[in-house]
Amino acid sequence: MAEHAVTKTTQPDPPAPPEDAQNEAIIDLGKTYKWFVITFVGFALCAAFIILRTRMG
Repeated sequence: MAEHAVTKTTQPDPPAPPEDAQNEAIIDLGKTYKWFVITFVGFALCAAFIILRTRMG
């Protein structure tokens, strides 16, 4: 019965998570996503330019 000696009433509640605007993980995720999109679009444009340039002479 030692498993039941510690109950929720003796444990402090964990702190609430911060708001989304203050959560560093969500802010970093947003920045990473923006960099991914910018990089992907740039790569796609460069690839299209190279393909069109080599096909059209």
